[in-house]
Amino acid sequence: MKDVNVILGDWHALKSKEEVSKILDAEIDRFSNFMATIGDWKAAGPLSAPERTLIKTYLVHKLNGKLDKET
Repeated sequence: MKDVNVILGDWHALKSKEEVSKILDAEIDRFSNFMATIGDWKAAGPLSAPERTLIKTYLVHKLNGKLDKET
């Protein structure tokens, strides 16, 4: 998974976990809104709660470097 980088802007570096969580929620909202507007009948529609949770979990672990460790 090292080929995909998730990076917060430098201005977010010192923010608390709660503030970073809100930033991720806003990004997921933007993605959900995008998904609601695409015409592909298989993927169209806003994200469900489980989909939002899955994406947020991925982003949090990716930001923390937990997915990039060599196994």
